[in-house]
Amino acid sequence: MRLHEKTLTMKTLIKLSATLAIILSLGVVATGCKEKSPMEKAGDDIKKAADSTADAAKDAAQKTADAAKKAEDAVKK
Repeated sequence: MRLHEKTLTMKTLIKLSATLAIILSLGVVATGCKEKSPMEKAGDDIKKAADSTADAAKDAAQKTADAAKKAEDAVKK
């Protein structure tokens, strides 16, 4: 093989590598644009339910504290 033939082969390999890299990166980008999977949706629903439960518990705790304060004030009178 002559030097010129090796140079052409290296140029071809570089072009193929660049093309492959572009194709793979486009595949990664396309994969990232898909809708959420059922597991991701379920996870979101669970998080929403946990947040709602935490909010309800905070509200209940505040109402209980308010009622206890009122009962304490009534006993003092």
